[in-house]
Amino acid sequence: MENLITANKNEIFGKLRLKGLTLKDFAQEREWDPNTVQQIVRRYAGTNKIPRGELTKKVLIELTNYLKD
Repeated sequence: MENLITANKNEIFGKLRLKGLTLKDFAQEREWDPNTVQQIVRRYAGTNKIPRGELTKKVLIELTNYLKD
């Protein structure tokens, strides 16, 4: 499995802001804990780390798909 998010955390925050959202808004819309989502982004965005947890994978995949639009 390759890295799901190639953008770094600041690029992600910026892309969300262009869509009128914060990371907290993104997380709350999906009923996820905003702190957990923030930790996931800070830990995995722009790195070569491979996530192991199912929630982490789900968050990264959904965030990637959301930012593609």
